[in-house]
Amino acid sequence: MKLPDAGQYRVSFKLTDNAKHTVEGAAIVLVVLGEGNDGRDCRFNDIELTTDRTEYAVGDKVKLLVNTDKPDATVLLFLRPIDGVYLEPKLLKLKGKSLPEEIEVLKEDMPNFFVEAMTIRDGQVHTAVREVFVPPVDRVVNVEVQSARESYKPGEMAAVKIKVTGLDGKTCAGTTAITVYDKSLEYISNGSNLSSIKEFFWKWRRRHESSTKASLSVGPGNGRRDAVMTLQVRRTPRQFGAPTDDEYALRKDFADTACWSPSLTIDKDGLGEIRVRVPDNLSTWKIKVWAMGYGTRVGEGEASFVSKKDLILRAQAPRFFVQKDEVILSANVHNYLKTDKLVNVSLELDGPTSTCLGEKKQQVMIKSGGEQRVVWRVAVKEEGQAVVRMKAVTDEESDAMEMRFPVYVHGMLKMDSFSGVVRPNQDSGTVTFKVPEQRRPEQSRVEVRYSPTLAGAMVDALPYLVDYPFGCTEQTLNRFVPAAITHKVLTKMNLDLADIHKKRVNLNSQEIGDDPPLPPP
Repeated sequence: MKLPDAGQYRVSFKLTDNAKHTVEGAAIVLVVLGEGNDGRDCRFNDIELTTDRTEYAVGDKVKLLVNTDKPDATVLLFLRPIDGVYLEPKLLKLKGKSLPEEIEVLKEDMPNFFVEAMTIRDGQVHTAVREVFVPPVDRVVNVEVQSARESYKPGEMAAVKIKVTGLDGKTCAGTTAITVYDKSLEYISNGSNLSSIKEFFWKWRRRHESSTKASLSVGPGNGRRDAVMTLQVRRTPRQFGAPTDDEYALRKDFADTACWSPSLTIDKDGLGEIRVRVPDNLSTWKIKVWAMGYGTRVGEGEASFVSKKDLILRAQAPRFFVQKDEVILSANVHNYLKTDKLVNVSLELDGPTSTCLGEKKQQVMIKSGGEQRVVWRVAVKEEGQAVVRMKAVTDEESDAMEMRFPVYVHGMLKMDSFSGVVRPNQDSGTVTFKVPEQRRPEQSRVEVRYSPTLAGAMVDALPYLVDYPFGCTEQTLNRFVPAAITHKVLTKMNLDLADIHKKRVNLNSQEIGDDPPLPPP
């Protein structure tokens, strides 16, 4: 677009739809200074700072345009203020309303610096802040990640090649970290939970908030008042390619992560390669590589490959079994072969933990591109570990899966408590309880505890109440109140609390102590 004359321009854009509805958008986009034009005929805010570009590189010149709404204003221009700390300003005397100023971009200006201007108009202080971006482009590398093939079968070795180059296209050496993981994990985490390595090292920016104090604003009876203006500039972050026949392999190595290598060296040609054994998951595998070169030049790249088969068996089962349960195990068989197939589907159970209640082998016809579910009912007999193996076999390709599940015992550890008392006029007492028939003798125990006094039993119960991890106010009260009541009862009984503390340990009868000797007649 060629502009005919110097000045301030309004650019508009119109859109018209099929129904002849027209909308218009417009903006003041630029000011052109030419010979004999100093912006006197333009309208500005009290003070404005405008740059000719959004980003700069080291060695560039920032063409800064200082605009004021008052002609022939005096402006103080502060270069590179940081967090409210200023160097000595440059005094600018405008002729008209606009004045261009050039600022050389230095290496230490990366990744950004600020320019602030101040002027006084009609007894008021006006300031403007402009952030200038100098991206550290020489500290970024491009990482190209490529899988040798787009798809693999489970158990095959996938070759991943890495190439690291600078922004100038030249190769660079360095070190990379690489991971290969099941992409379905991103569905759970709503995408990758790692931020960009570029942001981690180079997203930091200098910060500055203008803080201006002046004695020009004085109100009646208020004395001196400080006029403070703060302008924050925000900016969104920049956006900176013949499978083997493995049809009879048993799939049992299921993993979320196929590879993690924290240190893979890139040679002087910028090349690196790693070989990864593909787990038995049939999924998309995400490859992510982070690279770091000399001078903290960082970058990252990613790629993916697929592990798949043309005949797939997907096993379905509970996450665990319980003794005496009956569970349903099923196999979903998918036929991606070009023809319909007669599939022999079978179930194998290792060990005594479970047994199949029906036929273990079934035969189904599955159309090309179709699927079918095969079901077995299984009885869980004993605790331990259940090994479940399912197979789907055709005359062309087959698939098999092996999974292991914990089998928990049908029952629980339980303690039953019974109590009795021997009255002063009795020589013995009886406590009756029933021993469960379905129990484990090695985990069964009868423990008898006795105390010569009720006070001793009260003391024995206190450690349980005190050590229990109470949380709320009511539960905490349950610690204190029994202890206070026990203390009161023992005191009323004229018992020596220090002696009880010394000789009693969890109602151990051997530590209760002997009766004191009878007084002489």
